[in-house]
Amino acid sequence: MPEKSLNLQIYSKLPVENTQIKSLGEGRPALLADVTIQGKVVSIIATHPNIPTRNSSFKQRNQQFKAIGDYVREIKNPVVLLGDLNTTMWSPFYQKMVDNAGLINTRQGFGILPTWKTPIPWVYIPLDHCLVSPEIQVKNFRRGRDVGSDHRPVIADIVIPKKP
Repeated sequence: MPEKSLNLQIYSKLPVENTQIKSLGEGRPALLADVTIQGKVVSIIATHPNIPTRNSSFKQRNQQFKAIGDYVREIKNPVVLLGDLNTTMWSPFYQKMVDNAGLINTRQGFGILPTWKTPIPWVYIPLDHCLVSPEIQVKNFRRGRDVGSDHRPVIADIVIPKKP
């Protein structure tokens, strides 16, 4: 079995609590953390599922999507799920995960904004995503500038609801 690597990081101006590395299905683990914003705990999940280059890794990635959806559905806090998901939003496996988890793609209403350069230099596809719980408002979504990676960053301006 190949070694699982975790090349994920969460940076925050606010204190990050309850950090853990958790396997959600087979393959690469996810990085979990909580941040308290205006008295409301928000759960963050950073993930980078397997690259579907073979039938086995395709199945593994799709199983990870199912496990992520199941896990998010059990979280009581608002959720922000982000990362290179190695799929587009048109994938039926991605759509099942989003539906199962009850999340919203922050791209919605802002365009496709592709992030990953394919082997064809002028063709990009949207592999990098930020998904949020329905109670989180999305004010803006944009693709960041080229930072020297084969992926462009995504930037989502979101508003966390005040604690009732």
